[in-house]
Amino acid sequence: MIETAATGEDERLSSRQQEIRQELDQDEEIIWQMVPLACSFILHYTIWQAGASLVPRLLQAKEQASREATPFASLKVRQWLALAAVEAGRLRLAYEESLAALGLIEQMAGYALLKGYFEIVLAQVWFQWNRLEEARSLLHMVVHDAAAWQHLDLLGWRYADLLRIALATGDQSEALLAQQEVEQLVLREHYGAYAGWVPTM
Repeated sequence: MIETAATGEDERLSSRQQEIRQELDQDEEIIWQMVPLACSFILHYTIWQAGASLVPRLLQAKEQASREATPFASLKVRQWLALAAVEAGRLRLAYEESLAALGLIEQMAGYALLKGYFEIVLAQVWFQWNRLEEARSLLHMVVHDAAAWQHLDLLGWRYADLLRIALATGDQSEALLAQQEVEQLVLREHYGAYAGWVPTM
């Protein structure tokens, strides 16, 4: 899907979206819906930047995952829901889902790799609520775990969010440092997902 989007093949993307919808409608158990849900999330949130439209579907999926007591599905759906909720401007929902998911991760003593996504969402919510120092402190904590896990996705998000906070607070040196860190991440890891961010930053 990402390759198709990069080449501008809108017809193929629309066709793939129809296939995803059919797959979501056909399967009943939430665990079997995870792949089409993930594809739908990537398509809407990452490629089309229209993740807000997924909030109602993700709320349904979250309820289903809770009923079926499927921990992994429940956490992944909450992750997508929290991210989509921020995009939709539903900050209270994003905040509550993130706190609930972090509580589940702590109780289960598992799925630690997902923890950073919810912390990133909390930082984004705090940024919107003008709680900039709390957001900055949390993002600095996220980098330790992300670096330990070599979680490039979280490292890239962390740098971008730190850059936004630095610009909002007028801290030019931290903004420059965040920009340099994401540039080094792209060069060192050959991580193409963030190469497009560099000129924007």
